[in-house]
Amino acid sequence: MEILDKSKIKLIVGYYHTFQKKFFKIFRKRPSESVGIYVSDNYVYLVSIFYDSNNWHLFYFAKQELPTYNYEEKAAKWSREILDKNNLNNAIINIGTPDKILMKREIPLKNIPKENLKETIYWDYAAYYFNHNEEFNVAYYPIDDELYFAAGLEVVNQKRAYKFFKDKEISISNWTTFPSNVVLNIQDTYISIFDKNINVSPDVNLSKLNEYTPAIYAAMVGANLFEDEDNIVFPPPYPTEFLNWKLIALTVFMLGILSLSSIFLYDYYKLYSLQNKLQTTNSELQNLSAYKTRMKIYNYILKDTIEREQFLIDKTKNRLPFAGVILHLGTLTTDGVMLTAVKSDDDKITIEGEAISEYDMKNFFDKINARKDIFIKSPKSLKVDNKDKIKFSFSINL
Repeated sequence: MEILDKSKIKLIVGYYHTFQKKFFKIFRKRPSESVGIYVSDNYVYLVSIFYDSNNWHLFYFAKQELPTYNYEEKAAKWSREILDKNNLNNAIINIGTPDKILMKREIPLKNIPKENLKETIYWDYAAYYFNHNEEFNVAYYPIDDELYFAAGLEVVNQKRAYKFFKDKEISISNWTTFPSNVVLNIQDTYISIFDKNINVSPDVNLSKLNEYTPAIYAAMVGANLFEDEDNIVFPPPYPTEFLNWKLIALTVFMLGILSLSSIFLYDYYKLYSLQNKLQTTNSELQNLSAYKTRMKIYNYILKDTIEREQFLIDKTKNRLPFAGVILHLGTLTTDGVMLTAVKSDDDKITIEGEAISEYDMKNFFDKINARKDIFIKSPKSLKVDNKDKIKFSFSINL
């Protein structure tokens, strides 16, 4: 099988893609890439430009010598045999020959369709020979009279790399010739074709860019920089300017979310405050209820005390003066007279006593009668007991 007719000089118009995932496209301007590929007699040239901040920039450029042998027989066929032996549960891809294995990789197949395994093997092998660095690589492989290319192959992680290929479905079979009137203008900070500028980093060796002119032109065509270009393989680039209506919609949406969140948080704060106030009020009510109960008890005790005091006052207010009378009577007694009992009725007080002789008794009564503050009723009948003591009694009206 003839791999490629080197006598043909062909140009592959670049393809265009964005780096960000779809969800993040609405948030900011997307740095987007356009890749141009040019095939000469002995080399494949690749140039990548990306769009950012309203300008296109040179991302990188590289070239790879065309293979002179059919490596489908030496690499892919051997790998397919190993895949069949593993029953497509866990693919082990060996790049090389049975005698000399150049690269070995194990790939989980749960997310890889069976019909795409052959293409995956080709990409692995091509990437091995076209390393720009360990993370970002460009791979190509020839089948019949066409070349298939991909940019962004990540050799370190085949699963991620394969997802990239699966999403993009990269297989470029459209060719166009390189116009003879294309001239690359090289300046200190930019390059241009037909007055369309591509910014260049200061550390780029500008002297090497002339041989990449067809690939640079292809990348610019892929980015749709030439409005009058007829040989555009892919549709115009995806718009890279941030869409104002998306910004407005996103702003309104975010403001709505913030407003609803603020209302919710404010209501939640008010509810939390009311709950705290309710707990405080319930606690105060419990304290007031306990205080009220204590006050009732205090009132009952005070009322009872007052009633008792009033009762004592009522019962003793008319008796208190006679306490002094009795004391006075006690002072009037002599050695021959002794008071033995005091009895109280509702309207009078009765005093009993003993005297050794009638003289002592008469002397006691004379002393009583001599006082003007004591009025005695007629004494009762005198009585003489067995011990020759004279008992007497008299009453004082209340």
